Amino acid sequence: MKRTALVLILGLMFACGGKKEGEGGAAATGDENVTWPAKPADGTPVAFESVSVGPDKKGKDLEAKVRMFNFTDKDITRISATLDYLDASGKKLKDFPWGMGGPNLLPAKGTKVDEVGAFLPPETKKVAVNVRSVEFKDGTKWEAAK
Repeated sequence: MKRTALVLILGLMFACGGKKEGEGGAAATGDENVTWPAKPADGTPVAFESVSVGPDKKGKDLEAKVRMFNFTDKDITRISATLDYLDASGKKLKDFPWGMGGPNLLPAKGTKVDEVGAFLPPETKKVAVNVRSVEFKDGTKWEAAK
């Protein structure tokens, strides 16, 4: 229980810790040259691409960076997901519940890079994001089929 509370606090710190690279959408950041993936066939309104896994600023723990893509005309304020930590061969090492939130998490039709995860195993080379739900600024919500 204490670990879960710590993870939630860390997640909020990452999500609310000020502006990140790329915040403000493609037009605001020069990200218009980024190649967008295909829109998910299952209707998921956001997609993720693993950017890097490496030591954090203190050099003690691993941190993962992903690029988020918002395919909708709505600003996203919260994303709930499960992260899969993968080794070099793509084998799943561990999964981890994750959430990100903020009043301007990801603008309509926008993209940005952000840090995700905690407690990454040392063998982690890539992170896959499985989106469970997305909340929009207008109060609507998308949820994955169960």
